[in-house]
Amino acid sequence: QRENMFGTWAMLSPEFKRYLVAAGIFSLAYFSFGFLLLRAHSVGFSAKDIVLLYALFNIAFVVTSPLIGKLGDHFGRARIIMLGYLIYLLMSLGFAFATTQWQVIALFIVYGVFYAIDEVQSKAFIADIELERRASAIGLYNFVTGLIYLPASLIAGALWLLHPSSAFIMAACLAFIALATFLFLRPDKKCSSDTLLPNTID
Repeated sequence: QRENMFGTWAMLSPEFKRYLVAAGIFSLAYFSFGFLLLRAHSVGFSAKDIVLLYALFNIAFVVTSPLIGKLGDHFGRARIIMLGYLIYLLMSLGFAFATTQWQVIALFIVYGVFYAIDEVQSKAFIADIELERRASAIGLYNFVTGLIYLPASLIAGALWLLHPSSAFIMAACLAFIALATFLFLRPDKKCSSDTLLPNTID
C-alpha cells in the first residue's frame, strides 16, 4: 500500500527530521551552477575556457570522491557533512571577492571537492540514521531540497542583478546558518526527548 507524503513523514525518525531542517536551510544557499560560470566569465574567462573549468570541476569531483568516502567512514558522516557546509561557505566568499583567474580556477576545484561531499555523504548519512525507511527518507530529502533549489536560484538571480557578489555573500550566510543549525540540532545524536520535531503530525 502506497503512503502519502504526510504518512511517510510521520513514520520517519526525529534524527532525520532534524537533519532535513539543516539540509533545507542549506538548499537555499545551493543555487544553480550557472552562476559560477557567469562569475568566471566576469573575471575574464572566455566561453571555451569556461568549458575547461567545468571539466576541471568534474575531475576534482571524481578524484576526491573515493577519499571523501573513506573520510566519512573514518571520522563519521556528520562531521564530513558539516565540513561540506564550511567548504561551501568559504567557497561562496571566495567567489564573492575573486578578482583573478587563478583564484577562480582554485575555487572550481574546491567546488568539485564540496560536490563530492554533498553528492555521496548526505545520502549515506540518511541511510545511517534511517535504517528502516532509508528509501522513503532519501526520496523525501530529494523532494524537499529539489523544491527549494528553484526559489534559491531565483533569489540568487535577483541578487546577481543588484550586484554579483551579493548572491555569493547571501549563500555564505545561509551556509553558516545551516552549519549552526546542524550543530544545534545534532541529527547524528539520539535525544532522550525529541520535542523539537515530533514523530506524528496532528
